[in-house]
Amino acid sequence: MPRSLTALDFGHYTITDTAGTLFSFAESGSPSEMPAGAHCFKGRLETANIRARWDDTDPTTTVGELIETGDDLLLDVGLLRNMKFVRATGTSGKLVGHFWQAEAHYFLGGG
Repeated sequence: MPRSLTALDFGHYTITDTAGTLFSFAESGSPSEMPAGAHCFKGRLETANIRARWDDTDPTTTVGELIETGDDLLLDVGLLRNMKFVRATGTSGKLVGHFWQAEAHYFLGGG
């Protein structure tokens, strides 16, 4: 029997022109650290493209993996620890989504 999904918290993060971790971009009312019991973040990028790096190095507007407006993200807790973001254009991107108690593979059909 599959375990039930529990969303632990909701967050919205405005990715600006200064590189940082997801939590450094927390808007008012959003978690500024990983919620207790969370195993992944599942969200969508709105408003503008951003760039990301997973190696604890700051991305720039031209260096880093491009994440485009409308892209869905599924990020494991381990990835979030070393991941940094920056906006890719003159407009800040908004990343919105939930923190889940389920592990990321659950959403990929590996429940």
